Amino acid sequence: MQRRDRRRVKRRLKGPVKWGIAIVVTAVAIASGYSWVVLSKTVSLEAPQVVSEVKSSKPLPNVYSQAFVLLDARNNSVVAQKGGEDKIYPASLVKMMTVILAIEESRDLQERVTLSADIFSYLFTNDASVAGFSSGEVVPVIDLLYGAILPSGGDAALGLAEHVSGSETAFVGLMNRKAEALGMKYTHFTNASGLHDANQYSTVSDLVILMQYALQNNTFKQVISTPEYTTYEADAHEEGLSFSSTFFNMADNRLAKGKFIGGKTGTTDEAGLNLASAVEVNGTTYILVSAGAKDDGNKNQYEDAITIYNAYL
Repeated sequence: MQRRDRRRVKRRLKGPVKWGIAIVVTAVAIASGYSWVVLSKTVSLEAPQVVSEVKSSKPLPNVYSQAFVLLDARNNSVVAQKGGEDKIYPASLVKMMTVILAIEESRDLQERVTLSADIFSYLFTNDASVAGFSSGEVVPVIDLLYGAILPSGGDAALGLAEHVSGSETAFVGLMNRKAEALGMKYTHFTNASGLHDANQYSTVSDLVILMQYALQNNTFKQVISTPEYTTYEADAHEEGLSFSSTFFNMADNRLAKGKFIGGKTGTTDEAGLNLASAVEVNGTTYILVSAGAKDDGNKNQYEDAITIYNAYL
């Protein structure tokens, strides 16, 4: 995998705060996987916001999820929603924030990270999902990105947190500052892995903002769109670790239109079944975040995704 140019440039953030910027340049700025073209004339830039007015007049379909928002990312408008600003527990959807921050804050995705023993004792105590890395293993950042998203590995997520900020506690501060900058007004993070905490909460509306933002990053989009991935070879894993996407393992081809870009699952007893996904239809991206489906052993969050996409697209 090729290394990417990690030079930093300032970039617009989504959120409720508006500002104008006068710029007279002709450039294509590339940073952290983003690309944006600045026109060669003075323009006024405004932080884009999700338009909360619902576009569709169709009745809401019957779904298992307690809340969902379907967003047309082309114009930041809500196509349909149910309980969009209701408090929910995000579970492993938290890892989307962990991964996008790690991408933005890492100068080199090939840089090696040593996974501390504390990571594994903490995750073992809390019976958390792991990607399969080992205590003391030295892993490139890129492998941790895939390990956090595809198998939803807490070991990968905490490794990224420690790499970026030195500790999970410090990284959580970064997560909350980023949420505020993006306009995620009803979100608060307490950990980087998505383990349940009563003080870690969000809304599906906020999580749609997060996913829309993250998908603009080329590296994040590549990771979340990948069905399978094999890590670099290491002493602990001579042939590398093989990851399969929890999303693509269960998603199917029943979309009436378009195709899946990718998705991230999130499940705890308290949260229920959560899902963030995106599809592309005729060049337009639609993002759906749902939460709180009952975990009865069926793929209720996936059934909801198919039902909602097919009802409105």
